[in-house]
Amino acid sequence: MPSMQGAVWIQPDFAAAEAGFLYGPGLDLIGLPMERLVVLRVPRPRDALWAMEEALKCRAVGAVVAELAGEEADLTAMRRLALAAREGGGLGLILHQDCPSQPSTAMTRWEVASARGARDPFGGLGPTTFALSLVKNRRGRTGQWRLSWDHHERAFVTAPALSLPVAATAFDRSSRPQLARAG
Repeated sequence: MPSMQGAVWIQPDFAAAEAGFLYGPGLDLIGLPMERLVVLRVPRPRDALWAMEEALKCRAVGAVVAELAGEEADLTAMRRLALAAREGGGLGLILHQDCPSQPSTAMTRWEVASARGARDPFGGLGPTTFALSLVKNRRGRTGQWRLSWDHHERAFVTAPALSLPVAATAFDRSSRPQLARAG
């Protein structure tokens, strides 16, 4: 059985106070059991950047998410994170509650919001739905999509289906094993 990579979620104290904490049962429903997640709470945003850089260098980590307020990640910090992600081979995501005004070296910039989903057959709440906008893409087109989470299949579904890949496959990932499907 192949080993599963874990994820690291980094949350400065102020972010926890503003946005709340992660909800374990909800994460399990979207295919990320708490056993595969390390939650790191740090006192300052600069500590979050350092922890993110170190976690991205680790090959045992598949994804690193850091919640930041926007102005902490300058161009130098972003470049360091990009180099760390290349070294470790993982995915790095920075979450902002508001869109930062300064330029970024990130490959893509997404805006994610909740969206009204379809109702279930009985008129009740349907699947969790998101409105995604790719507002910056260094390797291709931008666009907007609606994604719904199918908790039975443990996969996101789109309507209509995406006709093109959102981002090109990274050129330095050929030696990495394929990710196993959650579920």
